[in-house]
Amino acid sequence: MAGLENVAGKVAIEAGKKLIEESDGLIRSLFGNSITEYGEIMTDNIRYRRLKNQISILEKVKDFIDEHNMELKQVNLKVMFPLLNHSSLEENEDLQLKWAKLIKNILTVKIEEVVQQKAVEVLSKMSNADARVMDHMYSQFIKAYFHGGLESMSIGIENISHWAKLETEYAKTVTSNLVSLGMLKNTIKGTGTGQASGASVSVQSIKVDDESEFRLTKIGFEIMKLLNE
Repeated sequence: MAGLENVAGKVAIEAGKKLIEESDGLIRSLFGNSITEYGEIMTDNIRYRRLKNQISILEKVKDFIDEHNMELKQVNLKVMFPLLNHSSLEENEDLQLKWAKLIKNILTVKIEEVVQQKAVEVLSKMSNADARVMDHMYSQFIKAYFHGGLESMSIGIENISHWAKLETEYAKTVTSNLVSLGMLKNTIKGTGTGQASGASVSVQSIKVDDESEFRLTKIGFEIMKLLNE
């Protein structure tokens, strides 16, 4: 009986090893060779990539600060840790530049903590397509404000799609995401309604069609200043 138990135990161990090997193989096939051991997320390769990203971003920050001889201020830990953590995950060069500008501004400019936290959260969730749309919205608002004296303006989905070089359907997805992040307001052309400032995001405000028009929210404008200046 004891012999059978020993055999059963060995079979169970071997079966367990086989399952781990199969799982390890699946993880490798899905996530690449960065994942070298079952259950291990932060491998040397990933650490290296994150460190490389962080160095690239922080070197840009240092250049900004040295160039203008800026005085640094203390950053709240609730902002600093998410800021360094999320920025180290960014490998896109254009978005790395936005992280560098955000870090520079947080280190040198007096900014409400809630805006700092929201900016870190939003940028960590932005794709390159999101950033292109927001850059367009921001630049158009700046032009309208300084050259036309307008305090608000709406831009249609076709305009956004054309300028950001996105297929119309994808542009609708991107703008929907930006509305959910609180960066844009869907003015819902023809209804005279829109997402109120500070209101929760409704299904109607996220729904985007060919007639949809968008404008920057107040927090969207504040965050884009931090990401571009």
